[in-house]
Amino acid sequence: MKDSYIMHCDYDDHFNLLTDEELGRLIRDVNNYVKNGVLPHYTKEDRVLNMAFSFMKTNIDIETQKYIKKCEKNKRFTKERYKLLQFSA
Repeated sequence: MKDSYIMHCDYDDHFNLLTDEELGRLIRDVNNYVKNGVLPHYTKEDRVLNMAFSFMKTNIDIETQKYIKKCEKNKRFTKERYKLLQFSA
């Protein structure tokens, strides 16, 4: 998948509701999702982590799609510009 993602500062309010152990697990799960596309498996007792992961995943997925569209657009523009440069030379 990707090698980076945006960590939003407004997550802080949600993070403050988690224990340090839960937050550490959440961050590791998010990193694993971004890097490898692996979804975490939470138990019923992990409802809070499941909810926190779900809103972060939604943002990551939206930002990933925006990035892919931007790359495709830039690729298309680059090809068009290259064709123009070839014909004008």
